[in-house]
Amino acid sequence: MYGLVPRTNYSTSSSTDISADSASAKPPLLPPRALRPPPGFASSASAGGGSGGSGARVPLAPHLENCAALSRAREAAEVRGPAGEMPAWARPSNCSDWSPDPPWIRGTDAANLAMTRGVQRDLWAHQFPPEGSCSGGEGASKLLVVAWPPVQGFGIGAQLHIMSAALSLAVAYGRILTVLPGSFEHAAHAACRDVGHPSSLSCYFLPLSSLECERAGAAAVAEKRAPYAPRSYEEMKSALASDEPALYIAANFPWPLRFKFQADAASRWGAPWYDRPITVHHVGGVPAMSDDLLKVHWWRSQSVRFFLRSPTAYLCHLTNAARHHTYGFRVALSLASAAAAKSAALEMLRGSRGDGSGGGGVGMDEAWLGSLADVDGGVVADSDAAGDAGDAGDAGDGGGDGDGNSSGGNRISGEGSSRDNSDNDSNGDRKEGRASSSTAPHLSLISSLLETSIWMSNPAAASGRLYGPNCASHSQGGGGEEPEEAAQGEVVSWAGLSEEPYLPRPIVSVHVRQGDKAGEMRLLPLRAFVAAAQHMRRNAPNLNHVWLSTEMQRVVEEAKEQHRDWTFLFTQNPRQEGAMTMHEYEAAVGADVLVGLSFVNLIIASQCDYFVGTLGSNWNRLIDELRCTNGRLFSGYLALNHGQWR
Repeated sequence: MYGLVPRTNYSTSSSTDISADSASAKPPLLPPRALRPPPGFASSASAGGGSGGSGARVPLAPHLENCAALSRAREAAEVRGPAGEMPAWARPSNCSDWSPDPPWIRGTDAANLAMTRGVQRDLWAHQFPPEGSCSGGEGASKLLVVAWPPVQGFGIGAQLHIMSAALSLAVAYGRILTVLPGSFEHAAHAACRDVGHPSSLSCYFLPLSSLECERAGAAAVAEKRAPYAPRSYEEMKSALASDEPALYIAANFPWPLRFKFQADAASRWGAPWYDRPITVHHVGGVPAMSDDLLKVHWWRSQSVRFFLRSPTAYLCHLTNAARHHTYGFRVALSLASAAAAKSAALEMLRGSRGDGSGGGGVGMDEAWLGSLADVDGGVVADSDAAGDAGDAGDAGDGGGDGDGNSSGGNRISGEGSSRDNSDNDSNGDRKEGRASSSTAPHLSLISSLLETSIWMSNPAAASGRLYGPNCASHSQGGGGEEPEEAAQGEVVSWAGLSEEPYLPRPIVSVHVRQGDKAGEMRLLPLRAFVAAAQHMRRNAPNLNHVWLSTEMQRVVEEAKEQHRDWTFLFTQNPRQEGAMTMHEYEAAVGADVLVGLSFVNLIIASQCDYFVGTLGSNWNRLIDELRCTNGRLFSGYLALNHGQWR
């Protein structure tokens, strides 16, 4: 028997997403805290930084992104100039230290796999040729057309690795890879139709190729009844080298061929995999990897990064929602605590001067903090001062779930996190939470107002990020025009696109794959992953946070009940009780929920500081491959079953 543990009022529809550009967006899973704002305080934040009736400033939300502005900037950064020239990030400029700078790559060159920035530029140039290149006629680009493998038997991780092999064919033989429209069944749901990308990975990430080439590929194979299925390496090479303008092949060609062609494609850039040390470690030491394994790992990391290079506005909204629900209150509490400390310091300074003057500063304006002077601890209705607000989301004891409900064994914690012992006293309550002094209610009030009212009333202003050029000679496109000025003062360009929103750090990513994977690899309990994380903690004693992703409810329950010296953060979604295939799981939950949250977890996991996983899992391999091109090459990945990598 198997079943699903239901979600707690989670929705990925636009009405509940934390949109970074909609003032009317409502936070999912975040119940109203029954708060009254301080006297004279307006609950909406202005574009220049939140302000209340007294002109006070409120802190920006470091964990949220302005999805509309970010999406415009990402799209603008992938536009060729009017004469077909490359975007400015991909062509030399007057900057003295210029090098290719794809906006989706983070970290220094040394912190990524060798040649990452150059390879990403080459892949983009290959897949996005000048306009007219795919229109047919003499000199037109040749195409390689594939369809995504079916969802039956292939999870998203396996599909992406199969498509990585398809891209290697296209690159090795000078063909542009295009995907048959409507073949990505994981996106066959209403939300992707609403954003104009039904059954397409472009619902979640920027397109794989230009629209002109995609349409040309679809038109060329419209009359073909079945894709070409190669039977040997030489037969495949012959077909790829032919004059066929659009070769339609089955993406899921035999594994030995996929492995061989990926190694061939990687060799086009020399042997860069030798320029960086192996940073995947087995619990028993550094595993030996053959030359072909090194090549394939390097190529997969490059191709997967290209496929998933830039999230769309839709996925950005989902990620904002997950971040805010999982640790939004903690962010607000930290900022409120810092603001209170600043206010106290200003009072001390004012008293020492004796002139009634205060210093300037950043963050929350003292006038807004001062407006709390007349507010007593009774403003948090239906709770013992700040206690309930402070305890929301701490489900280590199976108590309140953050929605005012009692958490049973099948509930998931209200704020997507387990108990954080560093924030709780011996009685299991947040140290800041109980109203032992007049300060505690005020901190909780400020935090709750930030989390549920101010940041959510105008998330675009709350994100506060600007997107501007890297240097004076850069512009948003290829034609040398001035960067476009967008609403609210953002400069739409590519610099700053690689900045990451706030995540509690240091943090280790732990992905526990169980369920139906038992037929392919040895399954491990959560305690094995925690033991590996504990090993990392020896060198990073302040490592307390875990970003936990898993399809199994029992793993979440074990995290909350048996590993209370760690703070587990996780998204709220229905999880399995028993073994289901991923296809059955997706059908039961709904692709709009499961696929969106899967990509959200993948993005956040790849942004962690440390990594523990099982490389017998395609999803764990995706996390490893993304961190290698995300400025985290030397963070290292601790693998529990590296011998099952394939």
